[in-house]
Amino acid sequence: MTGDDMHAEWLFSYGTLQTESVQLATFGRLIAGTPDALPGFTLANLVIDDDAVVALSGQAVHTMAKYSGRHDDVVRGVLLAVTPDELRHADRYEVAAVTRTTVTLRSGRQAWAYIDAQSATDSRTGVGLITGPSVPFDLADGMAILGRTPSTLHALLHNLDPRWTNATEGPETWSPFVIVGHLLHSEMTDWMPRARLIRAQGSSRRFTPFDRFAQLRESQGRTLAQLLQSFAQARSASLATLTEWALTDADLALEGEHPEFGPVTLRQLLATWVVHDLGHIAQITRVMAKQYRDAIGPWRAYLPIVDR
Repeated sequence: MTGDDMHAEWLFSYGTLQTESVQLATFGRLIAGTPDALPGFTLANLVIDDDAVVALSGQAVHTMAKYSGRHDDVVRGVLLAVTPDELRHADRYEVAAVTRTTVTLRSGRQAWAYIDAQSATDSRTGVGLITGPSVPFDLADGMAILGRTPSTLHALLHNLDPRWTNATEGPETWSPFVIVGHLLHSEMTDWMPRARLIRAQGSSRRFTPFDRFAQLRESQGRTLAQLLQSFAQARSASLATLTEWALTDADLALEGEHPEFGPVTLRQLLATWVVHDLGHIAQITRVMAKQYRDAIGPWRAYLPIVDR
């Protein structure tokens, strides 16, 4: 999935942040959410002692999500696309008994959610807390990952039964075949064309919007083996060009204009390229793992990948 199909922030709401009055007071606008669910959690009552929050929500008792670890427990809610500023406003609205952390929803989407503070500090929860500093982007390290993606996909998918490569997570979700087609289309129309645009520093540095569904057309009539081969060839050419450029820190600081995010640097684009690869490799393995969701029986309780 590329940056074009992602909003600034995803926030999962299962309570009063879905109500019109709270949204207008917190975000200054109404936000239509997409239904989703948080597995492995239950709801508990939370008595609110903040008069301002009670007045705004109209409720003296809210609910908060508490980790249970049981795969059949689920908290239903909606996924809201918010800006970073709106997320900070939501932080001010929520009370101290809950904390914001990253979670994996049933759809597979990573999102912020306000959960019971104790759940967020419990190392057994499996909640996606970020506990340490992130690693600064290093071009050589990033290229090492990018160079391994084609062989990783080949080892995982080549000559595999179509029951695996055409499997999905349900309606309107992608199979490994579709994901490989998406990676190929990204290689041809996204990463390197945008990098060239940034390096050129011409009068227009605005990126062409990315079509994340193009592979549904372009992969028709092609085999997975052909897609894997084309992707490997395209990636090899991309990395050869990056090597020839001998990018400096000054080059990596050059900016282009993303159609949604605005100014972005070449460093950010290349780092996103790496994470995009890793994200889709993880997506492929998740799709495949889910095919044995029922076959694993009671071990499902210890294999959260099949419920993400």
